[in-house]
Amino acid sequence: MNRLAAPLFAFILLSSSSLVAEPTVIAKSTVASGGVLPVYLYGEGIEAFTVEIAASSGEILVTAAGFEAGSPVDPLGMGGVLWCALLGVPSTAAGEYRLVFRTWNGRDIEVVGRDLDILPGEYVRETIPLSTDMSDLRTSDDPRILREYALLRNILLTSRPGAYRDTGPFVLPLETPGPVSSRFGDRRTYRYADGGSDWSIHNGIDYAVPVGTPVTACADGDVVFEADRMLTGKTVVLEHLPGVFSLYYHLSSITVAEGRRVSAGETIGLSGSTGLVTGPHLHWEIRVAGVAVDPGTVIGRPLIDKSSILSMILLLDNQKGR
Repeated sequence: MNRLAAPLFAFILLSSSSLVAEPTVIAKSTVASGGVLPVYLYGEGIEAFTVEIAASSGEILVTAAGFEAGSPVDPLGMGGVLWCALLGVPSTAAGEYRLVFRTWNGRDIEVVGRDLDILPGEYVRETIPLSTDMSDLRTSDDPRILREYALLRNILLTSRPGAYRDTGPFVLPLETPGPVSSRFGDRRTYRYADGGSDWSIHNGIDYAVPVGTPVTACADGDVVFEADRMLTGKTVVLEHLPGVFSLYYHLSSITVAEGRRVSAGETIGLSGSTGLVTGPHLHWEIRVAGVAVDPGTVIGRPLIDKSSILSMILLLDNQKGR
């Protein structure tokens, strides 16, 4: 599991004659691969903004839409709003990138960039032999697999401004987690029964728990998906913030329905061995702006820390002499 001491926040001042006042953006200048990068923006007259991580080649790694962070929204009493965007950092990224901000005030778009350093992670390589049945399932061109992939992908790339806002800390989805059988970011080689092979990156954490172990919500949120899929078996997806989802795979049963709101620690199903598995376990995954991130980086802390951010905004405003 990647561990990185949190670097200091860097303050970026964006100025534009098209905006009512200078908006202030607060973001880290360094982040670890597989981590979550929150970006905060405070200003007047801003109706929307997006932020993206871009490579020097121009390739866009990830894009996130901004949303209002909620009360208190006007720390300076000037009619401004505190906005937030959450970016997932791919586990494959490392090196020098750019953060590109686009703010919109209803008339004009202001584009501003800044440097971002992504630190490489250390990931384990593992080889997984598959039985004939599992080999056939993983190499199948069944159109159902493609439909299920497309449906879930569309959900995970959605960022609804009106989504439920859980600003509390995330918790483990098991009362007694049990041993970790696979970690986030593991580079996997699959050995097929016919001698062939393929590889993938593991996007979550696997807990080796017996079938029937209660699986609980890692944070407050809404059930946006539940189904029995070919590869991931009985699956539940919760939405916690705009663009932030948790996923639970290979369940033996599901105890919640789509549209229901759940609380952190509430049982949503029982662990199992459905889908493409080599044994009973829970696969737990976190997606931010469509990108899989290390679940270990969100445990025990909120993704949005408004109190600290508002303090920084007030401090910076005093330094600017407003």
